[in-house]
Amino acid sequence: MPPWLPALLALALGAGDPEGNFIVPGTRGAIVYRRVDGQELRLDAYLQRRGTHRPAVVVIHGGNWTSGSRIAFVGQLLETLTRAGYNWLSVDYRLGGPDRRADALDDAGRALIRRYSPIHHVTKEMPPLLLIHGTKEGLWAQGVAMRDRLRDVGARHELVALEGAPHGMENWEGHPEWAGYKTRLVEWLSRQLGARP
Repeated sequence: MPPWLPALLALALGAGDPEGNFIVPGTRGAIVYRRVDGQELRLDAYLQRRGTHRPAVVVIHGGNWTSGSRIAFVGQLLETLTRAGYNWLSVDYRLGGPDRRADALDDAGRALIRRYSPIHHVTKEMPPLLLIHGTKEGLWAQGVAMRDRLRDVGARHELVALEGAPHGMENWEGHPEWAGYKTRLVEWLSRQLGARP
């Protein structure tokens, strides 16, 4: 776990809404991490109640820079991480379309204390990246392009392709043929972090 993450989790858990969010009971919700352009950007944080030195995951939602949130469309992921024993942060960032992606990346970077690397900033030294995509979604080609770029530079990555699945995890629930992504996510995190909660 990065040395700064426990401190950020501890700080986050001391702020925000003690009632948490509606997805995972016990989450510290709506913690303001940045005020910019008249907006308050928020994150949710979950710290496991038992054990110390548990690995942590930072969740940055998708949405093509125009939609999504720290809660919308990532609920199943947050539930899976919680059940698997991980600590996590889920962050919002400014939306506004591809023309404002630099703002979104700056926000995510401030939430993480390091900058998230999109396809145009991929390097071999970047943190490992797991891509989970349905093959019947409009962004499938972008997922494949990202995988190819990661492979080209030798970055650690994995693409989990859900054959025939549409865009959005919320659309995968109730389909056993796509549910395997949850197990693959936890296995991948365990390998990358060298620890299982």
